[in-house]
Amino acid sequence: MKKVDITREVLRLKRREIAADGVVQACLLFVYSTMRRYFPGNDDLWHDYLCDCLPRIKRAIDGFEYDGREFFPYLHRCMQFHMRDYLKSHRIKELRRSQLAGYTQTMENPEDLCCDETPVQRDIEDRIDSSLQSSHEPKPQQAKEFFELSPDSRRMTLLILRLSTWLNDPTIDRFAEITGLSPEWLHEKVDLIRAELAEDRARYAKLSDRSSELHFLRYQLQCEECIHASLGLSEEYRKYSRKASMEVVTGRLSRLQRRMAGVRLFPSNKFLATVLGIPKGSVDSGIYYLRRNPERVLPLVRKLFNRDRFTE
Repeated sequence: MKKVDITREVLRLKRREIAADGVVQACLLFVYSTMRRYFPGNDDLWHDYLCDCLPRIKRAIDGFEYDGREFFPYLHRCMQFHMRDYLKSHRIKELRRSQLAGYTQTMENPEDLCCDETPVQRDIEDRIDSSLQSSHEPKPQQAKEFFELSPDSRRMTLLILRLSTWLNDPTIDRFAEITGLSPEWLHEKVDLIRAELAEDRARYAKLSDRSSELHFLRYQLQCEECIHASLGLSEEYRKYSRKASMEVVTGRLSRLQRRMAGVRLFPSNKFLATVLGIPKGSVDSGIYYLRRNPERVLPLVRKLFNRDRFTE
């Protein structure tokens, strides 16, 4: 059945003028040919898929609205991701089936297991040995986890991580000592954030150096204008001598400042949530609370920087 014909038949089917058998059969043939073309596999797999996708084809027919485009491209868009998901799930099932078959064969021949241990068994034995050794050793005092801190300490931790690219390591160690966090854990998170923003900070430093050069060049042009005015040169000569250079420098400086404003200098709340393994909404609410109530973390800030007074 041609594309124009199938589109006409689908519209007639939606108006309940014909039966659905011929249209569904044409759709199944189209899906089968598409699978054979783009997703090569065995025939048994595609026959199973055709049985599973029949309800989806009927839903696609019910949801079709004619806007000048044919029905087959619409059906292709509806089915392509379903085909990929079906193939992926089939491959996962095949992998699990092969792993189970290998495990069953190993259990049937236990003498092979003694000669050549699997990596999983060696890993289990290593864990058992390490747990037995650690049970006889005195356990050191464990550092607090992020979720064991008080709400204000957690919010302050979010602020420290957000400003970590501008803080030095002794300050971070001091904060870990005050809150009871593990210094290794805190430095690990800080290193992840610094690595994420390393390219952006290097780019910002390069743009900042160029901005300083342009500011100094504009200052030189202004000094030349003052010298020309003191020498009594005419207004036309002064404008002609500095107009082109001043306009060029000002334009470059404005474009450079826009580029500097677009450079990312702080980690996003989404990246902080990924690093800490918490929902992004928790980071958003914590930062927002600090902006509205900065006095809640002033005691921690005083301990951190050894200051008694802070001005808002």
